[in-house]
Amino acid sequence: MKNKNIKEIVKESYAKIAKKSKSCSVFRKPSCCGSDSAEYISKNIGYSEKELKSVPEGANLGLGCGNPVALASLKEGDIVLDLGSGAGFDCFLVANKVGHSGRVIGIDMTPEMIEKARENARKGKYKNVEFRRAEIENLPVPDNSVDVIISNCVINLSPDKEKVFKEAFRVLKPGGRLMVSDIVWLKEVPDFVKDSIDAYVGCLGGAIRKDEYLGAIKKAGFQEAEIISETKFPVEFLTSDPAAEKIMETLKIPFEKIKEIADTIVSIKVSAKKVAGQETVKIERAGNVCPMCEDYAKKQAAKPVAVICCEGACLRGEVARQAANIICHSLAPEKTVRICLGGAFTKDTGQRSLVRNAKKVIAIEGCFIKCASRMMKGVIGELSPEVIIVDKLYDFDRNLFGIDEVPEEEIKVHAKEAAKKIAEKL
Repeated sequence: MKNKNIKEIVKESYAKIAKKSKSCSVFRKPSCCGSDSAEYISKNIGYSEKELKSVPEGANLGLGCGNPVALASLKEGDIVLDLGSGAGFDCFLVANKVGHSGRVIGIDMTPEMIEKARENARKGKYKNVEFRRAEIENLPVPDNSVDVIISNCVINLSPDKEKVFKEAFRVLKPGGRLMVSDIVWLKEVPDFVKDSIDAYVGCLGGAIRKDEYLGAIKKAGFQEAEIISETKFPVEFLTSDPAAEKIMETLKIPFEKIKEIADTIVSIKVSAKKVAGQETVKIERAGNVCPMCEDYAKKQAAKPVAVICCEGACLRGEVARQAANIICHSLAPEKTVRICLGGAFTKDTGQRSLVRNAKKVIAIEGCFIKCASRMMKGVIGELSPEVIIVDKLYDFDRNLFGIDEVPEEEIKVHAKEAAKKIAEKL
């Protein structure tokens, strides 16, 4: 199935659900947890009686597989984004928690769902909730603008889950949190499930392995990604689900086989964070390595001090670069090794190993912007170099910026002066 076709099929199926006045289970429409009623499903996946009664009638369609709101540790004033908001059930629960000073944004690609959610918001007189029609792979939300993102059994429906998590990472504020409930497989998805349109709409065919799911979250840039809880998919839910029933009927699959499949499906609740100050660093992996660079790294491996420096194309950056070369090649060659910043950015290379294995890392920076150390922390998060700001070690005209504004010999004098002061303290 092509991605575009999948989305159209999912949209059509959930449009039908939105047009019904009761839960999808009663009308035997696709649901992640098909059962007797939306209320029955919701109670079984973690919603309280109080929560169920606090939202407008018709908001709960029984489409979830967990309660991400319970995980979210929401506070008044939070801005919360719900990926795949449906008729607004979780959005309204969140709205009650964040108060009038907070704000809730629901995203759904199905026009009928958006219309139903907005109608429910009007019925409930919610002033701090809005619903936007969009795909969760392309969020109509500014960068770094959301405190918390929740999602309830929706991301499994996306054919591009990595992009969903990358978008989530983009719009979260530094320090923001991701709280998701979803369906995953413990083993490889059986082909007859993967190829079934009904299974995809029912949240089974589009689900991926648990390790792949967590991997996609981490790959997007999130840290502290962990599974808070994991619940086996009840076999009675699966056998009463219309998607599963159709597969069993078409392929003549016995109950024992379905029970075996049910044992490999779980509902998980996942949390992750966008760490303050963190950004996604995207570096294309090198196709091969430079043998000369690797040989150099082996020869320098015993040296205790790794020196990184500003590679800026300004006066201060040039002084820092030259000072680093003087230290490593002239003043203290027996204990220091000059690191190629580009090489250190490349995974599984000798340059990266030199930085990781050094007893001490010095970052010789051109100025207070500290380009080298900030860049390196982007690829080696635990790195804590000793930062030396070079422009404090020599006298110069602070109105000058470009290399071409100062004679070459004067730059060399400044570099030697700075290098000598740094080397004396090694």
